[in-house]
Amino acid sequence: MRFSFILLIILISISVLYFQKYEEAKELYIKLENLNKTIENLEILNSELLNKLENLSIKYENLSYEYKRLEDLYSNLSLEYKNLTEQYNNLKSMYEILKKENEEYKKLAMYYEILHNLSLERHKFLSENFNYDFSSKPFIKTVKDKCLLENKLNLPCAINILKEKYSYKYISDKDDELSSVEEFINKKGGDCEDWSLFVSSLINYFVRNYKIDYIILYEQKIGYNFYLYKEGDIEYYYQDATSKNINLIEYKYQNIICYIRNQTEGHCIIALSNEYINPLNLNKVKAVLLEPQSGEYIGNLKEFLEKNIIYIIINELDIYYRQRGWNLWK
Repeated sequence: MRFSFILLIILISISVLYFQKYEEAKELYIKLENLNKTIENLEILNSELLNKLENLSIKYENLSYEYKRLEDLYSNLSLEYKNLTEQYNNLKSMYEILKKENEEYKKLAMYYEILHNLSLERHKFLSENFNYDFSSKPFIKTVKDKCLLENKLNLPCAINILKEKYSYKYISDKDDELSSVEEFINKKGGDCEDWSLFVSSLINYFVRNYKIDYIILYEQKIGYNFYLYKEGDIEYYYQDATSKNINLIEYKYQNIICYIRNQTEGHCIIALSNEYINPLNLNKVKAVLLEPQSGEYIGNLKEFLEKNIIYIIINELDIYYRQRGWNLWK
């Protein structure tokens, strides 16, 4: 009985122990299943992570390529920016230069307009004064009656009458400005360039109004008398002088030339030429020279240039003068 009880106790203990182990095994089994599920999930997650990692790797490669492309693009853009900066600086410099040039151009345009207006005024002055109308002047009738011989004008006669009968004379001008014919008449004289303009215009007047073909000058010649005009029974003449006829058909252009005389002073005379004289044709043009304050024949231009330097030329076309060492004309 006692043994049976002990055996029962043992069996109960074993059953309890077995039950405990069973529960532990069951719990362990459940944990194992959960662990397997976790492992499966982890494997799935690992697979997903591997896929993502692969995708990330591809994206990384793409991004690396894009980064390299952008880096190259940045380098090119930096270089282009540098070039554009240089171009901008160059354009800025050019702008500053052009701005200054534009300012200079505006100044030049203003100067040109001034010079153009002065040129127009100068040409108007020259045209009017080389072709002055003497019709209303009191001395013209006297000159016409005493000095006009058919188609010839006795120029020394006209100049002598102006001086002796109308009190015309040489008047020094310290400013050395060219007076108009009207101013010359009002002053009854002027300096050498004023006399030259006045007498040139007087010759042109007789050419236009009385169709003269010649002017008579005088030149020095011992033993001869040059006839001026007659006053009643008295004849006026220059001693030791003879006449010199100048054909105005051949020498029809009036020019005033000024030159250095005696290496100290300037003087202006008239040159009658076959074309208007200018600096380019000065050594080629045919011309004869006369003293406007007396009507004396001086000679031809070619011989005159061998001993004299001309520094001013004036005619209907323009005024030319030498400057800077006598080697430039303007």
